[in-house]
Amino acid sequence: AMTNDIIGSSPTRQDIGPKEPWGEFWGRKALHLLAFGVLFTFWQVEAAYGRPTALVGMVVLVLLILLYEFARMELGWQVPFQRVLRAKERHTVAASVHLFLGMTVALAVLDPRVANAAILMAIIGDSVSAIVSYNQEGFRVPERPEKNWEAALAEFTVDLIIGFLLLPVFWLAPVMAAAATVAEMSTRYLDDNLAIPVVAGLVGQVGMAFL
Repeated sequence: AMTNDIIGSSPTRQDIGPKEPWGEFWGRKALHLLAFGVLFTFWQVEAAYGRPTALVGMVVLVLLILLYEFARMELGWQVPFQRVLRAKERHTVAASVHLFLGMTVALAVLDPRVANAAILMAIIGDSVSAIVSYNQEGFRVPERPEKNWEAALAEFTVDLIIGFLLLPVFWLAPVMAAAATVAEMSTRYLDDNLAIPVVAGLVGQVGMAFL
């Protein structure tokens, strides 16, 4: 019984609630593909015109998304992609705001290698975690029945690979991967699309100070 309290147990339908429709789930995951495209575009603009110009482009993108959200929430307009929003996002800002805001903050203040790694952890690692959790099986995280430890392990593994590929020293990869995974698995009301790049990026930046 003590072991089950620590690692959780197999989630039940009553604990988790109804499974999100397949189309809505993958519609939301398309946001992460869009974010990867934005990051790639940022790299191209940075190479051609410099980092300050690329950052201005990110700020403009965030402002455009905020205008979209203003039209959706304040004006009540029927805007595109409304159907893929979660129920909790119907009357508050969507995950896209948090994700692109987190990307902008990371790119503006962090070492580029740390920023790129943290953002890809948020894009790819979070997606892998969500896909594993979508099955609603395995050992669930206490107080987070929609998450399970298998998803945490999958995210940590993906984040670790990203860190090894992008970071200048090998020991920084597991540190940032752990920070990203903890941010993903522990946030319930705070959006992990913002928490992962900011938390993992800050941890990585502190680690860079020891190089």
